[in-house]
Amino acid sequence: MKLKIRSLSTFALATGLLLSTSNIPPVHADGRRERACSEKTLKGSYGFYRNGTTSTGPLAALGILFFDGNGTVSGSQSIIAK
Repeated sequence: MKLKIRSLSTFALATGLLLSTSNIPPVHADGRRERACSEKTLKGSYGFYRNGTTSTGPLAALGILFFDGNGTVSGSQSIIAK
């Protein structure tokens, strides 16, 4: 039991030292800082859902949005309200 605790402690210490001395650069979505995320940089399909309560009762919705990378978006959703 003592050997197992000592081994785990040694592993944790070594891992901590390794991670604290490594130089990991920041990661950006497109690899460049000068380009900001906007509706003109989005490209692809994105699904979403939402739920909550309205003045008439519970609401749930499921949908998908399509971004073309040129600022145009289209999509659809299905809403269930009770």
